[in-house]
Amino acid sequence: MNTPKLASFHADGQDHYGLVTDDGIIDLSTDFGERFPTLREAIAAGALDEYLGQAERDAGGYVDGLIAKLDEARSQAIEKFEQSLET
Repeated sequence: MNTPKLASFHADGQDHYGLVTDDGIIDLSTDFGERFPTLREAIAAGALDEYLGQAERDAGGYVDGLIAKLDEARSQAIEKFEQSLET
């Protein structure tokens, strides 16, 4: 059985925390941020089981948005690179 990995991260100008998966991070701070503003507070309150259950239900929500942003940034970088080759 794999040990769940939790992480704090900064995205879109805000601090977040979530469950690390093979596909990215499932943002749990959107659901639990009011009760536990930081991952440290959530751990201290013993909320990890609740977090993991929520992560299973929400799998991929935040990650999908990040992937879309990364795809867009990659496309823009490729376009700029190709334009630089033309000049």
